[in-house]
Amino acid sequence: MAFNYSYIILMLLIANYTTAQKSSDNLFFELNGVVNTSSSNKLFISYFDDQNNEIIDSTIVANGSFKFRGLIKEPRESYLSTNNIFRMDGYSTIKFYLSPNIIKVKIDFNNLSNSEFKGSETQREFLELKKMKSRVFFKQDSLFALRVSFVGLINKTQNVDDQKILKEKVGIIDDAVDSSIDEEIIKEFEFIKEYPYSYVCTDLLLSRLKGRKSSKYFSQIQDLYNSLSSKLKNSMRGILLKEKLVLFSENNVGKKIKDYTIIDINKSQFKLSELTNGKYVLLDFWASWCGPCRADTPYLKKLHQKYNNKGFEIVGLSKDQDRNSWIDAIKKDQADWRHILLKDNDNTIEESFFITSIPVKILIDPDGFIIGRWRGGGKDNEDDIVNKITRIFANN
Repeated sequence: MAFNYSYIILMLLIANYTTAQKSSDNLFFELNGVVNTSSSNKLFISYFDDQNNEIIDSTIVANGSFKFRGLIKEPRESYLSTNNIFRMDGYSTIKFYLSPNIIKVKIDFNNLSNSEFKGSETQREFLELKKMKSRVFFKQDSLFALRVSFVGLINKTQNVDDQKILKEKVGIIDDAVDSSIDEEIIKEFEFIKEYPYSYVCTDLLLSRLKGRKSSKYFSQIQDLYNSLSSKLKNSMRGILLKEKLVLFSENNVGKKIKDYTIIDINKSQFKLSELTNGKYVLLDFWASWCGPCRADTPYLKKLHQKYNNKGFEIVGLSKDQDRNSWIDAIKKDQADWRHILLKDNDNTIEESFFITSIPVKILIDPDGFIIGRWRGGGKDNEDDIVNKITRIFANN
């Protein structure tokens, strides 16, 4: 019997092409939506591709339906919105999880929070997380509403004593909000223990690692990462999480800082180690456009005036891109310490110190070791920083 080798080769090529096509198709997501409107409104979607680039796409609602299509290998945190700035106001934008398959969604155009997604297992897990945190969310919403009402009363009240009482109540509410955030984090950690294979987990851990309470929960974040499934650790977000854990670990309290040659506002060049030699140095990562950053300036000025002659230095490291705005803010705030414009210096400084948002303050001892790290502004961080520096110089 004679074999038709040409036929066999052709069949193999067809089989390979079909397999490749099927594999490729599995990398595509398709979001098919039904909307409660026949108007030609626009919808927007935001997500990160496999190269970690943000993708923003839009489509027109036609005859009460819409479709988005894109290429992703893994489930991905995404946002659907009726506006192109993805305003998180509770109704015009909704967070959800895309998966590389067909997903169906039914939305209320006037309130996207009522949307119903089908076809994504990760989305189902995400909804389970929201269910676990629902009571905490309710408490936070109530506290925020109460805070707004008290702040309104403060603004209307002329009596100084009444204002003082109201401000004390706002402080109590702020403490309760802070406590509720701890509750929320605990719920997230419970979810991760229950769903160590869910792509939601890497996003939760990355978010908390970049968050205000990262130092407090770092060891638990590290342990939870270790408990994740191998598939999750080898995912795009899992690999990124591992990298960030290493970076944070290298720049957490107890670690020695990396040295940098830096150019300051006066074009003077110096090494960071020269500043910390025999001094306590507070690195203040800020920007002229950052309200919470500049709100911290008054208490920083008091600390600098009080302890500068005793061995305390502040170094402001600004994320400003506009040099004039940066210089104007320094003059206006009368921030009389050494200032650095990050864009004039080594572009790895921010990453090296794990600066994911501002303000961030890092306190370094005379031997170059980190002894304090704070993310965000606010009274709690102010009190902690002031008390820590006061204690240091009370013993020196």
